[in-house]
Amino acid sequence: MDRVKGRVVIVTGGAHGIGHTTCMLLAKEGAYVAVTDVLDEEGQKTVEAIKSASGTAQFWHLDVSKEREVENVFAAVVSRFGKIDILVNNAGIAGADKPTHEVTEKEWDSVIGVNVISPEMFEFLPAALVPEILERIKSHARKRMDELVRETSFNGVPHEDFLEQGEIWETLKESAARHSIDVIALGTHGRRGLRSC
Repeated sequence: MDRVKGRVVIVTGGAHGIGHTTCMLLAKEGAYVAVTDVLDEEGQKTVEAIKSASGTAQFWHLDVSKEREVENVFAAVVSRFGKIDILVNNAGIAGADKPTHEVTEKEWDSVIGVNVISPEMFEFLPAALVPEILERIKSHARKRMDELVRETSFNGVPHEDFLEQGEIWETLKESAARHSIDVIALGTHGRRGLRSC
């Protein structure tokens, strides 16, 4: 319980199926859930189910293939909850249930827009729309780096030896993972101290 307590989570395609179940579980674990989908009625029912279980959620209509809608919804979520911590990019469609040669251009474009283009769009939009996330990450990284350098200095361990042992890498990697950073590159800064990138 409470594994994501206080975290703000956007779930795309959250109205039914895996998305609905994901929203319910996240709310149960203490998250503030932004339920998004093109299915307004089902999306509202997901929110009502969360609220009836004493969770916190709000629904936004969102077509993930439309960049402007994505931008507006992200901004609205930040306005409502103050931040965004997690994105569950769950939205996906199977497309028209008909033989391939009968699929229209509009139907094909819809599948490509949701399943192919939107995941690439989401890869870049969150950082651009929610700069405070990056600032929190940088602040945490700077603080942890200062702590580690002080620890090595107090213990009389040369910074270069500490780096070569891999201990600082593992520590920062674990810390970064908690803040959704995929990679931290480290290198010696001259012969004294460390530099994080």
